Order: sequence, then C-alpha cells, then structure tokens
Amino acid sequence: MIQTQTRYCPIGHPAVDFDTETSILDLPRASVVEIALQVLQGAGVELVEWDALLYIRMKVPRKRRDFSYLVPDDRLEDASNILASIDLPLSAPSDLLLKTNDEYAKGRFYRITRSTLSPVISHIVLYPFSLMPVLPSELSAQAPSHLSPSRCSNILVPRPSAACAFLLRAMTKYPRFCYTRTVLQSNLEELVLYFFLGYTLHDLPKGEEDEWVREDEHRRIAAASQVIKQWSSDQEWRQGEEWMGDVLAAVVAGDDRLLNSLSAQ
Repeated sequence: MIQTQTRYCPIGHPAVDFDTETSILDLPRASVVEIALQVLQGAGVELVEWDALLYIRMKVPRKRRDFSYLVPDDRLEDASNILASIDLPLSAPSDLLLKTNDEYAKGRFYRITRSTLSPVISHIVLYPFSLMPVLPSELSAQAPSHLSPSRCSNILVPRPSAACAFLLRAMTKYPRFCYTRTVLQSNLEELVLYFFLGYTLHDLPKGEEDEWVREDEHRRIAAASQVIKQWSSDQEWRQGEEWMGDVLAAVVAGDDRLLNSLSAQ
C-alpha cells in the first residue's frame, strides 16, 4: 500500500492527499492557482488581477500562460513567503520577458508546472501595487478567472478605463521607438481591436472594401467612441489625465498621431 501524506489544505478547501512521490507541481495549473489564491486570501493578502488575465477578461485572445496579480507593497514579502511555503519554486523571468518590458523585473515568479521548458512553463507572478498605483475607485470585486467555478473569494479587477490609462501613462515614460514602448502600444492596439471594436479572431477585418464591411466598421467605431465619451463624462480619468479620452477616441477612429506623440522627452 502506498503511503500518503496530507499537505495543502487552504481555508474552505478540502485537504489534498499526495503520495510521497508527488508534489503540488503534479496538479493541473488551475488547481495550483486555486490552492495558492485560497492560501493568500486566507492570510488577508489583497490581490488585483493583472497582465494576461486582465487582457483575457477584456476579450483579448491571449494564451493564459502566467497568472499575474498585484499585491500591496507591504505584503509582497508575506505573499512571497506564503507561495514558497506551499513548495512553489521561485524562478527568474526569462530574458525575453525582460526585453519585452523591464517592469517584469519587479515581479516574483513562482513556477506552477513540473516542466521548466519555455513552451509549457507557467507561473504565478506577484507584482507590487506600486507598479500600477491603482486607486480603490478604479477597482471592482469580481469572481476570479483562473477556474470556473472557483471556491476562492472575489478578486479585485481594474476597470477597463484604468487598464487603458496604465498603458497610456507608461508609454509616456519610454522613447517612442524603444522595444518596451512598442510593446505597450501593441497592447493598447489589441484592446482597441478586441475590447473597443469587439472583433474576434473569427471576424477580424481583412481589408475588403465591401459596403457592408465599411458599414460594420463604422458601427463598431461609433459604439466604441460612445463608450470612451461616457468614461470622460463619468470622470473616470484622473485629474490632469483627461487627454487620455481624446487619444483613445482618435486611435479607435484609426488616427494614431496623438498616440505616436506619447513618449519620453
């Protein structure tokens, strides 16, 4: 008979039995995240959904490879110790990630897969709130998206205008043609295409000049422009950042001139 030992038992979650040859890394990724979030929430760590999880929630067709969360700066060390205590190994971000955005260097990457090969490796990533100093008014409590249904408590999610504002704000910190600035603009353009204009991978515009295609695009642009106008009317931009509504409205309409003017001087 194989000996077993009870190991991970988050609050409100049944104990999980493992034989002596297995570990938490042998579980499916979503199950590992479920356990980790319950332990973090049980310790009172506030979590904000971030990066790919947020983009996926906003209809961008991203592969859910890493599960990223913002945590209060003064709880980052606590949260890191908690993940280490459930035997999630600390990893370094890849050189490719660091090249994509130097902000990744501020993250704590905890591997949640047995494999360490780049095509299949996944992590829970913790970032400090100071990476994106989000205001309480810019957050809403929603069901977590890593697993449905989930036994975890609701998680905080930045409202769409806050996600766009973060990208626009970050773009002003980099020279226009640097790699990170290019990636930030690409992220924003994905939000325009999939979130604002509502396209999917199955109905992306292919350059046809048919009248119905042009009419459909005009309808999408009009609807997206109304959303942005409503954000401005509802004062969702921070004081001094009202210009963001104008930039977004222009990008949605196909005019990148204002967007291209955003860069470090």
